[in-house]
Amino acid sequence: MILDPWKRAVLCTLVALVMAAAWLHWSDRPSPTVGNGPYTVEFVWDHGSTTARLAGRSAKLHLDSSLRDLILKEAEKVVADQLPMTGFSRAEGYLELTVLGPTPAFVEIHKFQVTQPDILQIMAAVEREDIRELRRLISLSQNVNVKQPPAWRTPLYTAAAGNHPKSVEVLVELGADPNIADINGSTALSAASMSGNAKTIQQLVHAGAGVNSPGPAGLTPMMLAAEKGHVEAVRALLAAGADPNLRTPSGETALTLAQKNGQERVVKLLREARSLW
Repeated sequence: MILDPWKRAVLCTLVALVMAAAWLHWSDRPSPTVGNGPYTVEFVWDHGSTTARLAGRSAKLHLDSSLRDLILKEAEKVVADQLPMTGFSRAEGYLELTVLGPTPAFVEIHKFQVTQPDILQIMAAVEREDIRELRRLISLSQNVNVKQPPAWRTPLYTAAAGNHPKSVEVLVELGADPNIADINGSTALSAASMSGNAKTIQQLVHAGAGVNSPGPAGLTPMMLAAEKGHVEAVRALLAAGADPNLRTPSGETALTLAQKNGQERVVKLLREARSLW
């Protein structure tokens, strides 16, 4: 059938309108390969198995099923990567992320928070030296060496850094490991040395902390205390058997670090100690 020019023009116009409407419909939908997040995802971690779901405003979005699946899959990967480091066998929480690009997608994490057991409550009890509450919370978490993201510090690290000897005492009693390092390689003894907490240093050494173990940037507890000028901390480390002659990868010793930072009292103490080694 041959259409006259007028009818052919009308038909072409109708086809163009239908195609335009279809394009507008699909272009208005989220792309399965590009995220417009951040998206909020709640998770439950149970002995290595992760269950995740969109939450809050994210749960109300009309997302393409493939984009939704991609978000949850990437969230589960993040949880599986992060949760083993906390030390929890079971935990609940949420994260916010943006998924960018085609598969394999780039995932940007905006927030990662464990809400149960509440590690923030544990750290708060440590800082208050609320011993009864600290014992209760550690019992609930079933792990005294739980770690708080993003620096992955334990309650013992927090107690040592903040000069909370009562909390240090109960955490050590409950089996806290003084040699667990944070993301920067700093241990509880590193933190106590930087803060100059001589009593805490003695507590940690008694609990088995390595007095000569290198920490951040290869600095031993002795070096950290020396460059800060903490005389009593240096004295406590020397009494515990710390070696003042150890060197950093760049050749520095506790003595040279103290000299560079003008810590004359520490310099004098270390010179006397070096003569005994």
